[in-house]
Amino acid sequence: MNSPFWALIVRATGFLSIIPADLRYFHTHFCGTPLASEWTGPPSYTIFGKSKPANDFVSWATPVPIVSERAGALFRSVASSDVELLSFGLIKKRMYFALNVLSIRDYVDYEASQITWLPNVDEGTPRCIALRPNIPNIPSVFKLERIPSQIYISENMASLLVDADLTGFSLALPTTDITKHLIMHGEVPDEYGATFKK
Repeated sequence: MNSPFWALIVRATGFLSIIPADLRYFHTHFCGTPLASEWTGPPSYTIFGKSKPANDFVSWATPVPIVSERAGALFRSVASSDVELLSFGLIKKRMYFALNVLSIRDYVDYEASQITWLPNVDEGTPRCIALRPNIPNIPSVFKLERIPSQIYISENMASLLVDADLTGFSLALPTTDITKHLIMHGEVPDEYGATFKK
């Protein structure tokens, strides 16, 4: 199945990950606006799984991964207008950056989608996303309006990430119920490899 874009999932199980001390921070930060002018470093956090590998993509908060210098260089070269890379600091003697996604798009057919809407806010968590037809000018990296909990990337960006042999992520079709797949199979889906990878 072809797709105009992919859901980027950062793998946490079995790998080093970052646990924020207060998730409320992300209610007002990393919401599609630049942060570089005010950024002084990440708020308090705990490193989980210190004995485990630190991948190129490391889980921090659901919509905000941190990425290695190698991954960051690829985002800078291809998606500099779509993302902001904010210095996170050293992890296992490697420099990492928080990925702040700036591009927000509205490609969703809400009536045909399955979305769990949050109370008192106009936001939700996707179960199965139905797309509008003939989507033009897809950015390399973006989030969907009203669904801030998921990062999406273009087919070209997906190919570049896979070809660069970056670690710690998988890709799923936007129509996949990621939560249901995780419950049924015990792991996040990785559909790009099965669909396109040679």
